[in-house]
Amino acid sequence: MNIKLENVSPEDAAGLSQVMMRAFYRDPHWRLLWGSMPLEDIIVSCENRLPRNLVKGRGSRRHRKAVDVVTGEVVGYARWVLPEGQEDLWKDAQVAEPSAQQAAQYEARYSAYMVDGKIKGLNNEITESLSPLLEKTEEDILKTGKFLTLDYIAVLPDRQQQGIGSILVEDGLRVAEKAGLRVYVMSTQTGLKLYQGHGFISVRTVEQDDSQWGSTEPHVNHFLVKEKTST
Repeated sequence: MNIKLENVSPEDAAGLSQVMMRAFYRDPHWRLLWGSMPLEDIIVSCENRLPRNLVKGRGSRRHRKAVDVVTGEVVGYARWVLPEGQEDLWKDAQVAEPSAQQAAQYEARYSAYMVDGKIKGLNNEITESLSPLLEKTEEDILKTGKFLTLDYIAVLPDRQQQGIGSILVEDGLRVAEKAGLRVYVMSTQTGLKLYQGHGFISVRTVEQDDSQWGSTEPHVNHFLVKEKTST
């Protein structure tokens, strides 16, 4: 496969936003968050907010992109979070610290798409209703040990089912194995097969009702853990 993994910088925002938003737009529950906002406008919003988000939490966050060697197109992206106290791991995947001028530019772009601390166009009523239970469930799992967390993963829709997701997942699993860490991820039904194929076990499932916002199916999230490799 003509795919290579590379580290990420804020200059990747345009390509990453295409991957992230087009991938998640296929999830009907995620689309509800944006109401009638066109996908292209959602992508523009993400592109302008992303540079600031990439440099936020640099200490513990690690970012990787999958690139098509032939075309140079970004086709996948993964964000990982290190456990507290192990911020020295995987330094090459840490986004570089911006200059004061760059940070100010990123903040200005970000702020243009926010209002009262919230993303413009996003239905915060949905997130405020559904997120607390998900966050509490995740918190309870992470209390049980040190985990490398797969915080976000996306592959361009027309490049899915080609092994790119596996490449991104395996990248982090190698880091976790070397460091002796368990790995955690929260997944929708769509991602279950990918994670189970890499040894993750579902430890909790949360089903919520978002029909009041137009959904026709329950909103289901799975919480999965991959245990440390035995030596």
